[in-house]
Amino acid sequence: MSEAVGSSGSAPDGGLDPLRGLGPDDPRRRLVRATMDCLEDAALSDLSLERVAKSAGLSRSTLYRWFPDGRDALLRAALGVEVAEFWQGLAAAVASEARLEGRLTRGLMEGVRRIEDHSLLQRLVNNEADQLAPFLDELQPIVFALLAAYLADLLDRFSEDLAEGVDREEASRYLATLILSYLGSPARVDFGDEDRVARLVRTQLLGGILA
Repeated sequence: MSEAVGSSGSAPDGGLDPLRGLGPDDPRRRLVRATMDCLEDAALSDLSLERVAKSAGLSRSTLYRWFPDGRDALLRAALGVEVAEFWQGLAAAVASEARLEGRLTRGLMEGVRRIEDHSLLQRLVNNEADQLAPFLDELQPIVFALLAAYLADLLDRFSEDLAEGVDREEASRYLATLILSYLGSPARVDFGDEDRVARLVRTQLLGGILA
């Protein structure tokens, strides 16, 4: 990885976290965490780089050393880290589920809960959607690709449960599309009702995929 975070805001391997491999005391990690802290009581348009640097215990010149493109590069990196942590945490939360249906059911329920409980995200989506959208649009294809790859791996691991002739790559992309759709618009389903979510997973997500 180059020293400065580039305009793409993503790691060379296409990962969500542009700072992957850097420890918590690395200046870049400190700056992106300070950015999220400052956004707790500041609008995206009002984000002060001087305040971010001070909150991180660093100078403004240090901030520009690592993020020479300024505010947008810093926001892009901070949001990439935040989204990466969301998916990593979600994958860890469902890892103990022993069946494909159970893992997808728990993943949807836990994912919706985490999104709804994320007060900063809710504020940004509800009050600053126009400014947030360009950053999320950049992350969306990366999220889709990584989620589809994760699901393809799951289908391989649970291959004995699949219907004969299932195209796993096509199925993983289909599942990724539905999962992201439900996480983005959860109001259509009561995701606190495990029986209902399990039925949704069994009939709509895995119908035609499971034997």
